[in-house]
Amino acid sequence: MSSSVRVWLAEKPSFGKDLAKALGNPRRLDRYAWETDRGIVVAAAGHLVELAEPQDYEEKWAQWLPENLPMIPPGWNFLYKRNEKKYDRLKGIGKYLTKATEIVVATDAGREGEYIAWAIFEFYDLHRLPKKRLWTSGANVSAIAKAAKEESLLPYDEKYPLAEAARIRAESDWVEGLNLTRLLTTRYQPADYREPISVGRVQTAALAIIVRRHLEIENHKPEKYFNLAIDVTAANQPVRLMHRPSEEDRIKDASEARRIIDAVRGQTISLKVDSQIKNEAPPKLFESSSLQIRAYNLWGWPADKTEKLSQALYDEHKLISYPRTDGIHLEDEQWYDVRDILRNISALSSAKSVQLKGEQKFADFPLHVPDYDGLQPRDTVFNSKALEKSGADHHGIIPTTEPANLDELTEDERKLYLLIVRQFLAQVLPDCRYAQKSISWTHDSRRFAATGRVIKMQGWRVLFNDADQAAEASENEVEQEEEPQNLPDLNDGERGQIDRAFAEEKFTIAPPQFTEGSIISAMRDLNKVVKDKALREKLKHAKTIGTKSTWGETIKKLKDRMYITSHRGKLSPTILGVDLVALCDKELPTLVDPTATAALEFMLSDVEKRKCEPAQARKILQSRNVDAIRRCLNIESATLRAPPQAARKAKANKKFDGKPKPFKDFDGGSHALVVPFDDREQVKALGGRFNGETKRWHLPKKEHAEADLRGRGWLK
Repeated sequence: MSSSVRVWLAEKPSFGKDLAKALGNPRRLDRYAWETDRGIVVAAAGHLVELAEPQDYEEKWAQWLPENLPMIPPGWNFLYKRNEKKYDRLKGIGKYLTKATEIVVATDAGREGEYIAWAIFEFYDLHRLPKKRLWTSGANVSAIAKAAKEESLLPYDEKYPLAEAARIRAESDWVEGLNLTRLLTTRYQPADYREPISVGRVQTAALAIIVRRHLEIENHKPEKYFNLAIDVTAANQPVRLMHRPSEEDRIKDASEARRIIDAVRGQTISLKVDSQIKNEAPPKLFESSSLQIRAYNLWGWPADKTEKLSQALYDEHKLISYPRTDGIHLEDEQWYDVRDILRNISALSSAKSVQLKGEQKFADFPLHVPDYDGLQPRDTVFNSKALEKSGADHHGIIPTTEPANLDELTEDERKLYLLIVRQFLAQVLPDCRYAQKSISWTHDSRRFAATGRVIKMQGWRVLFNDADQAAEASENEVEQEEEPQNLPDLNDGERGQIDRAFAEEKFTIAPPQFTEGSIISAMRDLNKVVKDKALREKLKHAKTIGTKSTWGETIKKLKDRMYITSHRGKLSPTILGVDLVALCDKELPTLVDPTATAALEFMLSDVEKRKCEPAQARKILQSRNVDAIRRCLNIESATLRAPPQAARKAKANKKFDGKPKPFKDFDGGSHALVVPFDDREQVKALGGRFNGETKRWHLPKKEHAEADLRGRGWLK
């Protein structure tokens, strides 16, 4: 190596390979590194360095004994150690990093990417080395090349606060999670439950949301109320007007309903008729949570499945921008990529044969691609200032300029990719234009009304169909109480006769069970579940628990630990989940207070934006950790009951004789793969099956081309 060496640190081999191409004339040095015209590229594989285990501080902490608690590193100084499973990779990139004179951090552009790089620098003591930051939302070569230009590289310090926030979160979660889990497990673990009683800042708050909804449903007592209706004839045409008050103004007294009905019956009235032509803009670009929610409402996918598939579309296929984003805008300059993206969409002739839901398929995208030269960018979409103001690290999820071969994608990857393509294409189509009409009459401040809409020009709606409307209604928690009616053509002030007036007896219904889609929506915005006015006041600035990259994994953990079950996508707590929340409600209230968790998340977000000093954030979280541990140590008694499935699992484990289950091959046969350890999660996400006898992963021949698998290095 020469005296002046720049090393570029990528987070994954796939990105490292494309980064090397973008830097020019790549020559492979070994499994982990490439030499290029602008320096050496090395590829990590996720977290190569991690927080040390308790026994790395004190030998006695290896044992799960209450008398050994609390476990707090001396002076709150945390140790970091190598991930033994990935040590070869760490050594492989370390030999280049330790000889570098400058490092360009090219890990994923976000909080975790910063943390992964920081931990490697901590392990090799490289913090003082000069550094720069490559920041891109695209993983294809052209996007990387643009971000890797010398003038585009950022000072390393500009994004460093993201690493600080990630460290503070991880270290606080280490203290709180490990101490409370060991205390609750050693004292209150049910006899038939073999897993630890795991608790944590985000997962236990999410569990509390699910448990409280379950109890609300169980304890719901229907209350009677009345909606009112009048049938009116005006200009020899009938129309029905309804009075449906808001929840707080509902008519609950039958005599009050009768009084109003008697008062209006037979009246001749003057109708207010309002008719307007309105424009409806397309739905916003997807960000990670809205994509997960829509995928659930269309296909019933758990959030972690959508997350893995979108990561594959980004990492492996280079077809979409960075998916772990909460941005819904694009940079102004991205308008110049639209021509290439539209050209690629024009080639997606097979999109119309891909199933959307049931009998319905995606629209024929090429048919609706507009001429780029006749377009103007929407300022609600292509708006750098709005993106910056939102505080999002990345722009909304869009297709890249990379052309797609749909045949090379799995069925689920195709669906998700086309969903993202369609959302983007909608942004460059005209608004939907519709005529909205309302006919109303007010009696003693009570408004009776009917509304209707007529589509005049479909615009972007030409891409969408009934399946999308049903999904949209689920996401907005809309209950359709009335059939839409065709309204008569009346003039404002038209006189009408009330022919009939009557009351409809209704009963309140319990809120719906959470689904794998609606729980993500609730974690993203606690206003959907918090009704208390005082608590809602706290949510004006802090309304989110967890982060976009952890929501799917959090729900998966709750299922794996048997705190909740999922039946046809609907989530219910187990008896263990209910008991654990009841225990925490009494003894550890901050753990099951979503608003407190949201406030901490907001504080960490402020650390990222330099609005909160890291030392102050650490102090607040350390105080919370110590208080929670003290409260847990002082619990006098508690009972936790094992869920029925825990006993079944224990019984099944006793029957296990150590032999792997017989392998069930795919219909039509499969490819037997040689998969590196770092790629196993990708194979799982593609639907792979593991043969325990041959120790090989398999993917179905029907869905995966041999050439593609060879290109990935999985077929020899």
